[in-house]
Amino acid sequence: MTVASYGEIMGVFSSNTQPLKYTSSVNFNVAGAECNTLIGLSKLGINTTLLTAVGEDSVGNAILQKLASERINLNYVHQLAHNNTGIMLKEKGIGSKINIDYFRKNSAINSLDIDPFFKTFIENASLSYLTGITPALSKTTYINTIKLIEETKKQNKLLVFDPNYRKKLWSTKKFKNFYKTIENKIDVLLVGVKEAEIIYGTTNKDEITKYALEAGISTVVIKLGACGAFFANENEKLNYDAYTVDEIDAVGAGDAFASGFLYGLQKHTIQDLNLIAPYALAMGALATTSYSDYEGLPNEQQLEEFINYTNIDIER
Repeated sequence: MTVASYGEIMGVFSSNTQPLKYTSSVNFNVAGAECNTLIGLSKLGINTTLLTAVGEDSVGNAILQKLASERINLNYVHQLAHNNTGIMLKEKGIGSKINIDYFRKNSAINSLDIDPFFKTFIENASLSYLTGITPALSKTTYINTIKLIEETKKQNKLLVFDPNYRKKLWSTKKFKNFYKTIENKIDVLLVGVKEAEIIYGTTNKDEITKYALEAGISTVVIKLGACGAFFANENEKLNYDAYTVDEIDAVGAGDAFASGFLYGLQKHTIQDLNLIAPYALAMGALATTSYSDYEGLPNEQQLEEFINYTNIDIER
């Protein structure tokens, strides 16, 4: 299986233990919802390909090196001259709060013309995993996302969609309008309960499922954070509690959850929700145990051990 995704990848400068104003040094990493999910899959042995662009700058160069080290297919990762790479600042706030600021306006992905290759990009994939973040970045990325969705359906490939609403990027009205434009093309919906409330006007899991299935979506997964998740199709509805871990940083947990779901989908069929669910929940939980969005994620053996409660803290 090869999972294809389209989205911006950013350089992240973070202060994990205190606000930026109190530190003299920061950590550097990469981030972006789609990238996080693909790296999680790559760690689990799944082939992935990312369609994106970075600038010809030091941050872009560092990102390319990190992607290569995580075995992401770079055939569709473009480096554009005269464009900057998106930046994300992340700092520890008060209590357990994490403060995040984006500097991504006019970044490279917004200048990327995908017309010459987007059909081949989809053709070489088993399924498309897309989010609602990318179309919110600019008119160009909005149009490109629609093209990729339409091509996915034209080629009879599975479309897995995570709304991933970001209030700093667009209004709830624009977000809902976009979603309604693509809703009937979605096969699998991975949605947070707050996002579902924007889309469907309710937080009731049964009502959300009813509306989604009526729209033609075959599988609905409602992410409930620390309370677990709800998985449903036309035949069954399953509630699962979250795994208990020592949480450090919850940023990126939803992306890792998607990785686990897609990994489970590769091992089983879309109808086997009871077999897929543990992988999604385990990946989401493990993502919270490190400061990076993906550095604490397991490989295939470690994930299986965690799920089967055979993982140990010390190996001798």
